[in-house]
Amino acid sequence: MSDNVSAMLISLSFTFGKQGGEDKALTEELCNRHGSSTKAVKGTKIVICKEAFAPLKKLTGEWKQRLGRITAHWDIPGVFLCKPVNVPKAIELRDEYVPLLNVQKASHLLERLDEWKELTKSQTKGAYKEEEFPTRESLINDVTWTMGVMPLPESEALRRIKDIDDTLMEELTKSHNARVQSGIREGMASAYAKLITPLQRMVNNLSKEKTKIYETLVTNVQEVIDEIPGLNLTDDHELNRFATEAKALLSSIDADTLRDSPVLRQETAQRAADLLSTFGATGMRRFSIN
Repeated sequence: MSDNVSAMLISLSFTFGKQGGEDKALTEELCNRHGSSTKAVKGTKIVICKEAFAPLKKLTGEWKQRLGRITAHWDIPGVFLCKPVNVPKAIELRDEYVPLLNVQKASHLLERLDEWKELTKSQTKGAYKEEEFPTRESLINDVTWTMGVMPLPESEALRRIKDIDDTLMEELTKSHNARVQSGIREGMASAYAKLITPLQRMVNNLSKEKTKIYETLVTNVQEVIDEIPGLNLTDDHELNRFATEAKALLSSIDADTLRDSPVLRQETAQRAADLLSTFGATGMRRFSIN
């Protein structure tokens, strides 16, 4: 694997405050009733109905999913490896979603808070507790979303930390380097997988005698191909060749031509299968974590 790795870390976090959790009194009652331990039975309560957060969670899910298309997962939940060329795209996503989330927070969650209180009461029946229902102020403070961008730390930065002896420094450096290399390998395996998945779907679909062909069968592959330069963390030559060959395969086909020609469908399926055989499995093996 190339040592010439350039990557950033992007953190994405969402908080929605306390919406529910364990009700210890209910847990105890259930345990006594069924003769179970607290490890086997948990009584849960609703603090505020999930409907209050539905649009917000839909938007945050979309944001995270779209960020995942141009990044690789780091070993911390909510943190992603991002090639510098894709950082502006990540910032564009932030600038797109934050205003949408702010609008939904104000109009759906806060302005309709009395409605959510009544719905919560109806869902929880006698278990509703007025003092547990979140206030407007608590929701303003607790319902948040943040995205941060930072450079991938280098082992040399550890050496600038004072009061660490040589033995500990060596261990920290070794551990850090292993973590970075593991993250890069997983990122590269993820890049290969992102191209393999829609290509394999194409092979499976076009190999059937009777099949429905949608535009996305082709466009999903094209979209990944366009993202490969930003996903190729090590500028791997084979991954670039994989994307180039896949682009050439798609250059003369679209959904309409595939629908009209059974022969073209079979030829395309075979060429895509050949690409997967030549580049896909090899690439995954090269960057797999043992």
